[in-house]
Amino acid sequence: MSRILNILSSFDLFSVQFTPSIFKADKFQYKTIIGALMSIGIMSISLIYTIFILQQWFSHQFLAVITQEISTIDDNRIIELDHIQFTFQSNVDGLNPLQINNTILNPILKHMNNSDHTLIQEFIDEENKRLIPKLIMDTNSDLYITFSKCNQSLSDKFQCASQKDIDEFWNQSGNEIWILINFSVINPTTFQKHQFKRHFTISLDNKQCIIQRLRFQASQYLLSTSFLFANFEEDYGFGDVAALTYVNSLDYCARSYQRQDAYAVIDITMDEKVTIQMFQYPIAGDVLAQIGSIVSILFMIQYIIVEINRKFMLDDMIKQILVQYYPEVEQIKIQKSCFGQINEVAINNKLINVKSYKQFIKSFRQKIELKLSYTNLLYEISKMQQMMLQLTNRDQILELHQQFIKLPFKEQEEQFHILISESYRINPNNSKIHPVENNSQNQQLNSKYNEFDINIFSLSHQIQQLDNLVLQDIS
Repeated sequence: MSRILNILSSFDLFSVQFTPSIFKADKFQYKTIIGALMSIGIMSISLIYTIFILQQWFSHQFLAVITQEISTIDDNRIIELDHIQFTFQSNVDGLNPLQINNTILNPILKHMNNSDHTLIQEFIDEENKRLIPKLIMDTNSDLYITFSKCNQSLSDKFQCASQKDIDEFWNQSGNEIWILINFSVINPTTFQKHQFKRHFTISLDNKQCIIQRLRFQASQYLLSTSFLFANFEEDYGFGDVAALTYVNSLDYCARSYQRQDAYAVIDITMDEKVTIQMFQYPIAGDVLAQIGSIVSILFMIQYIIVEINRKFMLDDMIKQILVQYYPEVEQIKIQKSCFGQINEVAINNKLINVKSYKQFIKSFRQKIELKLSYTNLLYEISKMQQMMLQLTNRDQILELHQQFIKLPFKEQEEQFHILISESYRINPNNSKIHPVENNSQNQQLNSKYNEFDINIFSLSHQIQQLDNLVLQDIS
């Protein structure tokens, strides 16, 4: 179980390196189960979020980055207004003034920079309800459509209504012409054109002229759907239209639009301003930045986990050092409440006063925190140096710098390799390797210092001695 916990603790990303401080031992590196679980949780959430964002990115579910600016039309463009249709409406099921075989009103198209008039009544649908003309204009000219009294001399493709039908038409209530305009806008998710409609109404009256001014606003679209580098494609369309309605006399419309008995006029113009909209799908850098920002927020929890690890590290170090000084501490059994409060302390089935145990641990902790500081470690080493100088002479201490442990090579007869079996000593005056001679001086040196003395002052030697004592007690 401990091996599994150690492997799990290795996933802790929030450990800090053990660095003894100048005065107090408050800098450590430690990995805990809590830190590992939090690290795995953060990494899992980050991975899931990354996969989710990338899946949305590749499937074009992100909204495009849209920038917009206003500019003027600097060139003459030919534009087809093929999304306009006209429909007659009335409060009663009466006469339709646009019927080919019983025409009351002639729809006539004229460009402002051209004196020619074009009859567009042939663009009416089969049910004689909708007029869908093909309008072509350029950005430097205007056009208008007049609905005037039927004139048979204009064309033989229709038949003007009788005066009786004309009077009946003007007497019926609610005569209106509906203007239905389809617009196209770019969907910022799919980069496809999305249609929406707007409609306007012109009331018909034989005693006055209604002027409907439609001012189209052009839009230029720059589209980029690439994942790495922006590569824009250009598209053009109409983003919206501004409508104004005027009421004038029949004489005014006849003079202004050169048509007698013009009861309705649709004046179509182009705004001199153009809206340039740039649609750029998020590139890889933007997506990675979004992922990185969320992951950075998740990793802000590291400050809490680091403090938890630091506390656990200090407690664990002090506990291990306490065992080095007081091995019997390992035999102490502590019972705590669910809130971490010590309820009972016992050793060898004997209860220990809880208050005294806490005071002992507190006092020992203060001493160890001071002992682990650099200042105290250097101080203790200096005192040990002074003590050694008092117990032995300077020459013996200097001689220690010339004593090393040689690899214990042993030559074998009739073979081309050697065994590692005996200790050797380096002669400071000779760099060659020589076998240790079996004289009394060498035996004395080997008996004082050999490979078995490497860990004589280490913690492992103390653990080995404690294990030997336990085995002796068992036997």
